[in-house]
Amino acid sequence: MRKLFIALTLALSLGACANLQNAYNTVTGASVSPDTVYVARNAFDALEVTSTNYIRYCTVHRNASGCYDQAIKQLIPAVRSGRVARNNLTQFQKDNPGALGPSGLYNALVTATNTLQQIQSQYNIGAVGK
Repeated sequence: MRKLFIALTLALSLGACANLQNAYNTVTGASVSPDTVYVARNAFDALEVTSTNYIRYCTVHRNASGCYDQAIKQLIPAVRSGRVARNNLTQFQKDNPGALGPSGLYNALVTATNTLQQIQSQYNIGAVGK
């Protein structure tokens, strides 16, 4: 009877820990839904293509109108960090289908996306090469 009581107490305490973890994740936003990750990945992908094309074009045509070395220097690390976050989130989703994704990677991807968007706006990158 004593072993049953200990097992029951242990089971209840572990269940409480799981509930506390779920509550913590909900309150802190420590996880994001797969749909939210999907949208963030697609937003990054669109900006990544534009940024990569800009870097390629302006590397070859350095004196072209709208090509700025400073823009390239800012774009490269943002593209790289975004790729790392996107690839890690994609791998997480493959390994854990339907599971909530880690917010740290999601936040890194959103930060890279916002940085790319800011740089593209600042240097009017969508108009280069037209």
